[in-house]
Amino acid sequence: MLSEPDPSDICSAILFFKQLSTNGTAVQDRLFMYPEQWDRMSAKKLGPSATKALSILRAASAKYNIWLLPIDMSAATAAGYSTTNSKLLHLGQIQFMQYDSVLYVQTPGILLDTGKLDNMLLDRPLPLRHDKDRPESYNNEAWIPMPLRANREADLPPVYLITVNNIENGNVEARTHVPNVALPGFGSLVVGPRGAARAAKLADADQPGYVYFDSDRDGHVKWANNPHFGTWRSQQAEVCEGLDLDEIIHDE
Repeated sequence: MLSEPDPSDICSAILFFKQLSTNGTAVQDRLFMYPEQWDRMSAKKLGPSATKALSILRAASAKYNIWLLPIDMSAATAAGYSTTNSKLLHLGQIQFMQYDSVLYVQTPGILLDTGKLDNMLLDRPLPLRHDKDRPESYNNEAWIPMPLRANREADLPPVYLITVNNIENGNVEARTHVPNVALPGFGSLVVGPRGAARAAKLADADQPGYVYFDSDRDGHVKWANNPHFGTWRSQQAEVCEGLDLDEIIHDE
């Protein structure tokens, strides 16, 4: 999921989907949500690198079985709201009704172990829809409720579990959770660069399945104290060969 057409972030998403596909993930469906406005923006408005990155993404969608989900953000922008990841999810989460749950991980980042990322969805009971007869739905050891506050918070948690279901009288129930990072063997499956740096220094430490990256004020990925930056940058360049991955997006 991306709310801004940053070419570096788009290429990082393509790399993520490529790795999922080629490494044999047990979770077959892969979703990429973005503002529908991108499909209508001119190449001049997007910039040459973003235009090329989106072209590569569309080609990759067929190759790596990516379901592209353009979301109409016009109602939010007409009301004066900015285009943010939280708004994008709020308006687009209805698309997730056909799934038991959807796992969001922050982009940019790097996939280190596909099996471990799969384990976040497959190894422990998921909350799913609320059911008074199923304790895991409301008192789950691995997943902690975390409401989506789209009107107050622009960013999403770096790992977010979304469940959307029809309930009585045609209403829709949307539930969101974050992983319990204190749970041994589970909370360290997806970490940020600090967690990755700690794990890299300890020979007997469990290595994460996915590492999400921090960005500076200009939107560039921070390389300092990020042990996976070099590997990520070289692999990212392979899926988007020839692009200026440090191009900064400016609104006109």
